[in-house]
Amino acid sequence: MGLFKSKNERLVDDTVRQTRKFGSTLADRTSAVIDDGSSRLKSLIDELEATLKSNDLDAASLSSNLRGKLDKVRSSVSDRSVTLSKDFNEALGTADEFAHQKPWQVIGAVAGVALIIGFLAGRS
Repeated sequence: MGLFKSKNERLVDDTVRQTRKFGSTLADRTSAVIDDGSSRLKSLIDELEATLKSNDLDAASLSSNLRGKLDKVRSSVSDRSVTLSKDFNEALGTADEFAHQKPWQVIGAVAGVALIIGFLAGRS
């Protein structure tokens, strides 16, 4: 099917493909951060429940144990959010660079998407 496409059509297709790839990568990384954070939080809650159920409840050791685990979770979430922010800014920078290099292709792609959305919205 790509044999009979014009150069501009191929460029628009490439743009859409790259945008999908960036969006998919960003969504995957966001999902991974959320999954990691929620699994660490569940693990922390499980460990807290196990500690509270134990018979030897020493307030000082419980407090230090809890503080250490919370610090681990906090640093992990902080590291992941920095990585996610960096990846998101990189994707935005690439999209911005592409939009500056080829503004008419971006305008055409946006117009096409708007046309499709308008068509679908008008049908319902």
